[in-house]
Amino acid sequence: MDGPRVVRWGYASAGGVALTLGSIGVVVPGWPTTIFWLIAAWCFSKSCPVLQRWVYTRPGVGPVILDLLEHRRLTLANKRRAIAGIWVGISLSAGVMLLLDYSPIYAIVLAAVAAGVSLCLHFGFTPEGRD
Repeated sequence: MDGPRVVRWGYASAGGVALTLGSIGVVVPGWPTTIFWLIAAWCFSKSCPVLQRWVYTRPGVGPVILDLLEHRRLTLANKRRAIAGIWVGISLSAGVMLLLDYSPIYAIVLAAVAAGVSLCLHFGFTPEGRD
């Protein structure tokens, strides 16, 4: 097998794993879907455009992934959903850690990470894109 073919197979395999992990999130509450499908679409863009188009045409998450990867844009509604999801997940995680008597510093670190990611999402992508 020549070098480029091995690399394409590697990307296709990584995309398949990411797609499988994202598919788990469709049926398991709390398991992330979009991030894994973003990774899958990116890997498929390097290896198999047919599978990339398949990800882009999935109802719900497909158009968001297409806009984000191809145009670097995220609508205001999708920004709000992403930020709300981050804060719900972080809040639940911090609450469980505090209930289990973990040091409050962990909850503070989680909140700081969530704040940073929220700012990146809010200011990093515009509805018009960044071409």
